[in-house]
Amino acid sequence: MFRSVVCDRFVQQVIGAMEIEDTDIGVGEGLVEEESWVEPEDAEVARLGRALSHPARVRILRLLEEKGDRGCGDLVEELPLAQSTVSQHLKVLREAGLLTWRNEGARTNYSLSSIGMRRMRVLISSI
Repeated sequence: MFRSVVCDRFVQQVIGAMEIEDTDIGVGEGLVEEESWVEPEDAEVARLGRALSHPARVRILRLLEEKGDRGCGDLVEELPLAQSTVSQHLKVLREAGLLTWRNEGARTNYSLSSIGMRRMRVLISSI
């Protein structure tokens, strides 16, 4: 289950350590992970941390865990955010490997990536 104690602690630490504006929904660029001294696993943890650094993205993960596959419109109904904002958050989570998606006509349904979520738990527990 996504609500593991380790994961919840990590998310709280990440969110608590950052001052995040509501409009700050990107994942950041030009961080030290590009440096030769950074271990690949550490860079992956940093990428995941950035993906989890916004409370809306954490809430999206929780909603998908609780309710299963959802389209962007379904998530917009659950969150006090504009459709374009939810879409951007979904993009960040997809790029981090935490979501899978499938197109059904004009609709795209999102779900948790079991591989991505498992990898996140392994990485977080290794800290």
